[in-house]
Amino acid sequence: MQKPTIRYVVAAVLIAAAALGGVFVFDAQRRAAGIATDARQVGDRIEQLVAAANDVAAAQQAYVSPGQPQQPWFERSATALQQFGQQLSALRGVVNAPDALASLSDINDRFKAVVMIDGRTRVYLGQGENLLAADLIFSEGRDSIAAVIKILRMVNAAEQERAAALRADLERQQWGALGAVSVIWAAGLVLLTPAARSAQAGAPATDLSLLDRTTPAVELRHQEPAAPTVPTTIDLDAILGRGGAARRIGARRGRPRSAWHRCVARRRRRAVSGTCLRL
Repeated sequence: MQKPTIRYVVAAVLIAAAALGGVFVFDAQRRAAGIATDARQVGDRIEQLVAAANDVAAAQQAYVSPGQPQQPWFERSATALQQFGQQLSALRGVVNAPDALASLSDINDRFKAVVMIDGRTRVYLGQGENLLAADLIFSEGRDSIAAVIKILRMVNAAEQERAAALRADLERQQWGALGAVSVIWAAGLVLLTPAARSAQAGAPATDLSLLDRTTPAVELRHQEPAAPTVPTTIDLDAILGRGGAARRIGARRGRPRSAWHRCVARRRRRAVSGTCLRL
């Protein structure tokens, strides 16, 4: 890629990919925070419903207990039932789990049973049937309220699991977006890098061509005469032959030619004085 226009286009694509990736990651983070906030609000509402159900149970058990004034507990039970109904209606608009609406319908049915039990208990108390009222509260009433609280816990768990799954999906999308941007940037850098390398490698090419033209002359100037070559093989026969001839010549030269010569040589070796007669 040696054209500047193409390099500019690639750089623009890289910048756009980085910007889009950043916007997507930021939006995913914002949605994940919103999902966590909604799940926390649902949990708070469910805890309020559980507290209201416990207040209803406490009030009902109090006004069937011996020695307790009934009217204050009747008012507290009525207030707790009213709060529970209002909070249950508000919870329908914020739950999003697949089985949440069905669970809320079941809670509504059981809440109606609790209201009916409360009404029957008050009738028994008005008739003076305190034992029947107490038996109704501690059997059917307590079981109904316990079932309501259990279903509320299940709804809360379903909502929290759904929120966790949504956040995990958003996190995977974020990593996917970051991976795509990284691939685009890697490809763009690969496309842009050869242009810079070729531009840097172009200058030494001309210098090398000039060196190639001037090198022979310099080499010819500084060329030294080659040393004589030494044969790698030795003619042993020739050496032995020449050596034998030399030994024979030396033997002939060193050997005395007459008795006088032998006498002179003998006296010189023994360092004896005297004269030798030449015949």
